[in-house]
Amino acid sequence: PREIVALTFSRAAAGEIFARFVTRLAEDAAKNAEDAALLRKVVDTQHLTLIGTLDSFLMRFVQMFPLELGLAGDISVLGDFNEGGERTGVSLSILRRSDDDTKRALATAFRKAMNREASRSFLETYSKLIKDWHRLYLDHPDGAGWGDAARVWNEPPGGLSATSEQIRACADGLASFTGKRGADTFIKGVREFKGKVPKIPKVLEGDPMTIRIVRLMRGFNLRRKMETAEGLHALLEAFEKEYARKVRSRGRLTFGDVPRLVSALPSDARLALEYRMDARIRHWALDEFQDTSHEQWDALGNLIDEAVQSDGEKSVFVVGDCKQAIYGWRNGDVAIFAGQRESGKYELGELNESYRYTQEIADAVNRVFGAKTMAQFGKWRCPDHVAHDQETRGFVHLVETADRSRESFVEPLVNELLTIRPWKKGISCAILVRSNGFGELLGAELRRAGIPATWEGESAVLDTPVLRAFTAYVQLAEHPGDTLSYNHLRTTPLGRALYP
Repeated sequence: PREIVALTFSRAAAGEIFARFVTRLAEDAAKNAEDAALLRKVVDTQHLTLIGTLDSFLMRFVQMFPLELGLAGDISVLGDFNEGGERTGVSLSILRRSDDDTKRALATAFRKAMNREASRSFLETYSKLIKDWHRLYLDHPDGAGWGDAARVWNEPPGGLSATSEQIRACADGLASFTGKRGADTFIKGVREFKGKVPKIPKVLEGDPMTIRIVRLMRGFNLRRKMETAEGLHALLEAFEKEYARKVRSRGRLTFGDVPRLVSALPSDARLALEYRMDARIRHWALDEFQDTSHEQWDALGNLIDEAVQSDGEKSVFVVGDCKQAIYGWRNGDVAIFAGQRESGKYELGELNESYRYTQEIADAVNRVFGAKTMAQFGKWRCPDHVAHDQETRGFVHLVETADRSRESFVEPLVNELLTIRPWKKGISCAILVRSNGFGELLGAELRRAGIPATWEGESAVLDTPVLRAFTAYVQLAEHPGDTLSYNHLRTTPLGRALYP
């Protein structure tokens, strides 16, 4: 079992893989004594198996070479709460510095990052900027990519020199484009300008004044955005230096840190690590491969290629579906999967039979992802899907609303539910919406129509101290190391009863 690696993207999916593996062995063990011995071996060595998430597997790399990576202390992965706490601590450490040069540099960078707009809450805004942009900075730390006109603009520098004064000088011409008099009104209403951008090609025909105005506004806006990028880079660079020293070097890592650290290993250490792993692992199984990021592939790619080229001594099994890629926000790139598929190194197969839904739903999927849709997406592929269960009947119904208003959506949904009445049949029914606000409103509308509905998303109900205490209690049960929940609970009547 220790020679097999099976990796996927969530602990739940990894658990399902292991459960199916053991169930299959258990079924065979009932008929064959040798399989029973193998089942015992798998269960006894469960803690050593490499069936898990891609993140946890890469974490083992880091734990094998902490000194080469400049890490000290116990290596651990920060949870979301602890990561936020460390980020806040580093931010406060930077802001407490008292020398004037540091203060001036920070103030200038912040002003640029905010596009020269005022902020009511400096610390809150600063923290949000760091949270939103830090990962991108780690992927692209080179300052030349953040605001250097030569990197993003193929016109002479003069194309970016537009000032608000130059734009005001064209006030009369602006009226032909915006329908409003006065350049000040136009400059303040940049949103209106953006809204009219799709109409620009028609306006430009034979109108040199409008061409000049559009170019000036484009240059003015782009120059401001590049200043914003420069300011962000300066803030992030200062933050990262402090964060690397105070947090990452002590072995307190995020999952995003792990593949970057592996990729950054010196070549001799990397070769030694890969040799040890390659000598141990005979079989690779990689699930949800369409969501693999470049950092993860940089860390694993050499090992996978070595196994693929082993002339049958080892195996690599890859499963993926480009149209199910959902980890773009973590740098997942379907091109990695497509590249492996087209490399000529693999036997190719199709997994088009689904065990999760009925044929009616398969038919709907086939209509949505038919030839016309796939023709728009280059290397995407979608052969027709078929359901394994051909006896159970499913149901698909498409309703097109008059517009996107809440009322237009609620009425047909209420009618549908009142027709089916799933709660009378002992069936649960899930309704997916795009925002918490709309979800709460929809729940209220459904209850008003006599439908027993509960909103499952975030809600202001947690403003109640009793429920906040109970939430801390549940959080502590799942994460015993969460000191915030523990100390919160200790201050409540519930905590005093639990921890006298």
